[in-house]
Amino acid sequence: MRKITRTTYVDDEGFTHEFEPINDEVEIIKKGNHFYAFYLAQDDGYESPDAWGGDSIFLVNYHRDFWVENKKVIDKHDVIDWYRGEEIEQEKDYKIFMLSCLVHSGVWLSLGRDFPCDPGGWDTSHVGVVLVSKKDFKTEEKQREAAQAIVDEWTMCLSGDVYGVIWEKFDKDKNLIDCESVWGYYGHKNALGELQNQKEYIEKQEEAA
Repeated sequence: MRKITRTTYVDDEGFTHEFEPINDEVEIIKKGNHFYAFYLAQDDGYESPDAWGGDSIFLVNYHRDFWVENKKVIDKHDVIDWYRGEEIEQEKDYKIFMLSCLVHSGVWLSLGRDFPCDPGGWDTSHVGVVLVSKKDFKTEEKQREAAQAIVDEWTMCLSGDVYGVIWEKFDKDKNLIDCESVWGYYGHKNALGELQNQKEYIEKQEEAA
C-alpha cells in the first residue's frame, strides 16, 4: 500500500491544506457557504511503469544507472543478438524498437538511436529495446505510437513528473471539513486536465444541491 506523506501548508489567504501544492499554486472558489481548494501535489510514492504495464508494451535496459528486465519474455543476451542483426524468437510476437539511454545528471530515454542534445553520442548508450505486442497493435504506426508512449511514461517517471490531484472543502470560517486526493498522474499536463475535471464535477454538484 502506498504511503502518502501529509504536510500542513498555509496559503496567503489563510487556508490550511493537507498537502504542499507544487509552485504554491492553489485555486480557491466559493460556492454557497463553502470554499473549495484545487491543486496538484508532488507524488513521491509512485510506482514505475513496469509495475503495472504487463507484457503487451514494455522496455528493457541494461545500463548500470537504469537497469530494467523482463526475463519472462527477453533477456540481455537476446537484446545483444538483436543489436548484432540476428533474428530472435521474440520478433514473432513483438515489434522491437531501439531504445537510447542518456545518462547525464539523470536518466533520459528516447525511441531510436540518438538524442538531439547529445549529437556526438558521448553520453548515449544503446543497451535497451522497447517491445510492442503485434497481437494487440496491428499496424507499424500503432506499434510505434505505443512504443513512444511507454518511453514517455518512463521519462516522466525518471524525472519525477508525477502528481497527486487534490480537492478540499472548507466551511465559511476556513476550517477544513473534507479532502479527496488521487495519486499517480504521469505528466503535468495530464494532471492539470484531471484537476479541471474534478473542479467541473464539484461545481455541478454544488449547482444541483
